Amino acid sequence: MADEQAPKEERRFEPTQKRKDEFRRDGRVAVSKDLASTAQLLGVVVGFLILGNALFAGISGAVRWVFERVGEGGGQHMTLGDAVVAHLDALLMPTLALCMVFGFAATLGYVLQTRFLFSAKAIGFKWDRLNVVKKVADLFGPKQAGVRVGLSIAKVGLTGFVITLVLAEIMPKINALAFGSLEGATALVQSELMRLLAVTVVVLGVLAMFDYIWQRSRIGEQLRMTREELKKETEDDEGRPEIKARRRSKHRELSMNRLLVEVPKADVVVTNPTHFAVALRYRAGKDIAPVVVAKGADEMAAHIRSIARKSGVAIIENRPLARALYATVKIGKAIPESLFSQVVQVLARVYRARRARGERV
Repeated sequence: MADEQAPKEERRFEPTQKRKDEFRRDGRVAVSKDLASTAQLLGVVVGFLILGNALFAGISGAVRWVFERVGEGGGQHMTLGDAVVAHLDALLMPTLALCMVFGFAATLGYVLQTRFLFSAKAIGFKWDRLNVVKKVADLFGPKQAGVRVGLSIAKVGLTGFVITLVLAEIMPKINALAFGSLEGATALVQSELMRLLAVTVVVLGVLAMFDYIWQRSRIGEQLRMTREELKKETEDDEGRPEIKARRRSKHRELSMNRLLVEVPKADVVVTNPTHFAVALRYRAGKDIAPVVVAKGADEMAAHIRSIARKSGVAIIENRPLARALYATVKIGKAIPESLFSQVVQVLARVYRARRARGERV
């Protein structure tokens, strides 16, 4: 992808949440196959610890069944169907149980890494996956190849070294098996084999964690954004400047239309006198308290005052009250109880002026 080909030095901006979500939808998350394989091997160890005796007993029973039938007339009465049924009866359930444990471990190894991610886009067909040149370049890139070769050497070397130490420790016990019983030899081989598997799981698990950290680092580098990518995403999210300007213009137009309707219905406009203007309306028997029908700052405040003058609505300067109403009361909401006394004084002044002019209050 193009965003993966940008020079690393250009990717100095942290990814946005939108980019992280896009990567996740595409299935581009850190996944270590080594860690998943280690989880499967751990499933083998756990499976044999839980079901190994049942499987061994099943195998022993199947072998015993065969020898018993062979001993009866040279096996002439033993049929293939009987043998299949006997083996299925002895081995089917423990084998299915082991397969379920292995499958669960393999699934868990991927699920924990991807945090229960299922991406339809990740499993869909893409033509660029057939690009052999790109795949080879990705696989054998200097950094990629160096890490993979280093991890492979570490896996083979460290695992071989640890297994050699374990074998060197148990060799005296192996040499003494010739002097013991079959049951004792079987128990020893089983326990030491499980020990060997457990040690291997630990060693591979440690190396797999390094691989997972490396995979997270790779995804982190791909997630980082260039200046152009960040700018484009910001424009997509917030809108281009010209679109934002048209949106502001439309909003201003709608606000002006609302002012033309609501301000003439107001009883009074309280001003700062120039910075803020708040239009109040009170209808006895309808409003439980005076209501803010319009408010504005600076240019919008000037429009409110202009409409109020043309409509004959009283304009009263009260700086503290204008600032408090503008800051605390939303349009269409009643004033809070803390401002009742101040607003009542303003309305009383307006009503006195109306009565003096002979107008109906």
